Amino acid sequence: PCQLAINGPDEKEKVIFEWYRAKTTLGMLREYVIEYFSLQSVERQRIHLFTICDELDLLSDSDKRLSELGVSDRMAIYVQIIPPLPLTIANQKKDVHVQCTNGNNKFVIDVSKTGTIGELKIKIQKRYGDEHITKFQLFNEAKEEIHSNDSDRILKSFGIKSDQTIFANFHLVTRNTQSAIVNNESKTSKQSFSSSTTKNNHDK
Repeated sequence: PCQLAINGPDEKEKVIFEWYRAKTTLGMLREYVIEYFSLQSVERQRIHLFTICDELDLLSDSDKRLSELGVSDRMAIYVQIIPPLPLTIANQKKDVHVQCTNGNNKFVIDVSKTGTIGELKIKIQKRYGDEHITKFQLFNEAKEEIHSNDSDRILKSFGIKSDQTIFANFHLVTRNTQSAIVNNESKTSKQSFSSSTTKNNHDK
């Protein structure tokens, strides 16, 4: 087996970790570190592992073998515990909750407060495929209507904050129905234009 020299969070305690190129993953190393240094009470996202020149990505690469990540025999690994995020920063990263209502159908989606109204509509629309959203209305947490015609405005510009719940009401029509409505409106417009033209010619 290969070996790693693991330096604990306080840099006073060290341990030799034996591993195998063919099967030892980054996730296995993390679990060993948590167990050996008694870090069970520490939130996982606060535990970071570094080589002498880079950080190992515990979030994305936990299933990868150490040998795939450039870790070699007798390399030193450093354990670092980062402080918890202040509550205000943690809250800033939280999404806005949108309670969507279409008749009796209700569901909640999460979006960023820096997302636009247009992006919110697209996210809702993706749930429905061939059906099209109409009569879209948006309300803030106090149930006051937000003017949702400006698709490029971001939610934050309406005073919406992270972790708040806002409300979206809308109706659905099938795309065929929508086309029929547009065609009928077009026909009606042409007919009125035609009758108007006929009347004008007759008047002459």
